Amino acid sequence: MRGEGAVVLLAGEAGVGKTRLAEAATADSRLACLRTVAPERGSSPYAPIAAVLRQYVRREPDGLSRANPLVAHLGALLPELGPPPAATDRETLHAAVRHAFDAIAARGPVVVFLDDLHWADAATLELLPSLAEAADDRPLLLLGAYRTEEIPRGHALRRLRTDLRRAGRFVELTIEPLDAAAAAELAGEALGAKAGPALGAALFDRTLGVPFFVEELAAALRAAGRLRPGPQGLELDDASSVPIPETLRDALRIRTESHSEEARASLEAAAAVGLEVDLGVLASLGRDAGIGEALESRPPRRTRARRRRVPARPGAGGGLRRHALAAPPCPAP
Repeated sequence: MRGEGAVVLLAGEAGVGKTRLAEAATADSRLACLRTVAPERGSSPYAPIAAVLRQYVRREPDGLSRANPLVAHLGALLPELGPPPAATDRETLHAAVRHAFDAIAARGPVVVFLDDLHWADAATLELLPSLAEAADDRPLLLLGAYRTEEIPRGHALRRLRTDLRRAGRFVELTIEPLDAAAAAELAGEALGAKAGPALGAALFDRTLGVPFFVEELAAALRAAGRLRPGPQGLELDDASSVPIPETLRDALRIRTESHSEEARASLEAAAAVGLEVDLGVLASLGRDAGIGEALESRPPRRTRARRRRVPARPGAGGGLRRHALAAPPCPAP
């Protein structure tokens, strides 16, 4: 990062390891890093940007030169800097933030890591193209991470990606789940002993290689005493099945809280039927009323082989496929 900066987005489903990868990469680089996580609910405009600037000011109290008149406008985001001028508007505030990031990068290469961008407020996402432009000639890496299943059609992050791509200021890395061999290796690391072939296959079958799920399931099996030594590593007890840890149940509950009662009832019915569900079955059970809402709220999810397309509407043919563990149903052909 001695020359031009860049904008890099890490995309992937929940639990696939985006944050861990970003943390490892920034730690290995030994660059200065300013990190924030976009709040899921109730965030004020520019909340992630304000958090980054506040973190920097705490590290470098004199890092933002008060000689520049634009700094005063940052008071709209950081009250500790003093009240902003009465004439502050959107364009001036954007210019002030850009000046602040210029000042930060002028002191040396820096990574600004914005995690959970799918929850970022619209004002923050509207500001990022200006910061990306500032990174053209500064040693500034804007690193963002977002969940692919949390950006439905019309989400501001989709427009941001399009704008950055057109401007040539955008690199996106899609983080895929692990294959069976890598999932078994990760399980072995979590267990402190090699996972046997049957255990590795069972964990991969239930998790589809999502690292967070692999680690949580492996830890739950160990805590429950359901593992035994085998000739090729740890295996499940003969009478044991793979449980669903409470942490994953909680994650699913949180992800469906925003749905209406009808949508949740449809998802529960689909989950009870199985991994693949014909929409006609839900209709016959009287549980198809909310499925359109559930599908519209998120883009198609990754399955074992490929991405699936959402049917035009419930009842128009097709069916649903859900993750074997916790994900709400996603479209199947």
